[in-house]
Amino acid sequence: ATVLKKYTKGYGLWAYRNYRQSEIFNGSFLLGLEGWSIEKNGEGTVGIDEDGFLLLSGRSKNSTLMIHQGLKQLPEKSCDNGNTNMEVCFKYRMKSSGSDLFIIWDRKKVNVPIEFSDQWTGKCVRVPSLTPNKWYPIGFLTEGEASVNIDNIEASCHTHRMYINDAGNHKISTCGDGIIKLNKLLN
Repeated sequence: ATVLKKYTKGYGLWAYRNYRQSEIFNGSFLLGLEGWSIEKNGEGTVGIDEDGFLLLSGRSKNSTLMIHQGLKQLPEKSCDNGNTNMEVCFKYRMKSSGSDLFIIWDRKKVNVPIEFSDQWTGKCVRVPSLTPNKWYPIGFLTEGEASVNIDNIEASCHTHRMYINDAGNHKISTCGDGIIKLNKLLN
């Protein structure tokens, strides 16, 4: 605080709070389908719709559409709690009530239901731990006459927590508490 008081007229603080570093490339599809592989059986389309979101749209009861990319299973030392439990988070909306949407991990369906929602809905799912440092396909699968938008896909196993320490090097519980204490020291 002494240095700030003496040499500045104030300060600015910018940082992410509880930032999760995603291992997914192009999870918001800003680069189109770059980095993603597509597999189609039956009639349907996989692409970016007019609003810039991923669209998986099956056109028959026998359609299966899959989009995936390689993801490295991170080792214990890289993950929170010393385990290899990775989490996939994404936003989705379904355009038809007969939509079946699944997360794919190692080319298998993850056994977690994804409920129908015609509004944007966030979902986070833990995927089974596999052999660390190996690459596995991760992505999404639709079956039947599904029409689904997906966006903001992330996969991680670590959250960077943002903390500030006080002058005695004691952790302050939140950034907000630290800013209040620093402001008091500057007065």
